[in-house]
Amino acid sequence: MNSTNFKQLLTEQLLSNIGLKPNERKSLLWPDNYAPGEEGFTKLFSLNPNDVAYRIATEGIGKEKDKVNSVLSSALLPLLVFNPLFSYPNEEVSKSISIRLPGEEKLRKFNNCFFEIRNTVIGLPSCVDVVLTCKEGGLTTLLFLESKFIEYLEDLKDHKEYGKSYNSLYLKDGIKNALDSGCLNIESSLDSEKMKLSSKQKSYIEGIKQTISHLIGIVKGPSCSKEGFYPETYAEFYRRFYHSEDVEFIYGTILYQTPTKEYSDYRDLYRKIIGDNGTQIVSAINEWNKSSNKTIKILPDVLTYQRVFGLLENKGFLPSIVKKFYGL
Repeated sequence: MNSTNFKQLLTEQLLSNIGLKPNERKSLLWPDNYAPGEEGFTKLFSLNPNDVAYRIATEGIGKEKDKVNSVLSSALLPLLVFNPLFSYPNEEVSKSISIRLPGEEKLRKFNNCFFEIRNTVIGLPSCVDVVLTCKEGGLTTLLFLESKFIEYLEDLKDHKEYGKSYNSLYLKDGIKNALDSGCLNIESSLDSEKMKLSSKQKSYIEGIKQTISHLIGIVKGPSCSKEGFYPETYAEFYRRFYHSEDVEFIYGTILYQTPTKEYSDYRDLYRKIIGDNGTQIVSAINEWNKSSNKTIKILPDVLTYQRVFGLLENKGFLPSIVKKFYGL
């Protein structure tokens, strides 16, 4: 089954999950699966477009305000799922979510979240989809999560080009060797006008590059970007967590698992490049950044929405309609 057919099948399945009959779906499928204005899924899930969490997630640099009303919106998924933990301007909420991080036996509990956190990279800031936090025994933990819905089905390329500012970092052994382990090649030099990443087979290259950019951002720290809706008090709230005296940084990717080859391919590619080489990648970034020595724990495998919300400890965390819609 090709990706277009699978996307159509998944669209129908999600709408069926909440009992919508074919004649009730028309307003949610216009046009190209986008509902007009602030109707559609915003209305279906009782989202308030004036809420701070909604505005941060949809009115930022990525300009997701229209896309959030798509059946397969990558912006809607984390907003609906993690919104119960959004506590700004308070430091925590009464709810918590339990996550068993790959490589750990003990469950971790998180009781606060940020959306679209901005860190400094090169040019535009890195915007991490979700940051979960917890404070325990004087230790502040920040779990940075890049969320993917079906991007790994849609953006398969055999090469991608990026700005030349990345050349000096990507040519460092820590990055270059990590990419080599996943059969991604860097076709550039320090003098190249572009940085080109290529693969012998079509892969979700952008997901790997985006992860490395997020790691650059965590190393370099909070951005001062004010584009779109990003209140200064919200940015300062995040900075307080980031600059905690005793802080642990963890980075991972969370995927919506689908029964497709593309899902398996990206999961494996991510493990080979990021999961198996996280320490070397962060070391290369620290060396390139010169004035930093950040320690970031990289999760060796991807998380999945299905596995996280399949835990007995998270029963009752999600609103019923969100749980049904995504089959969680």
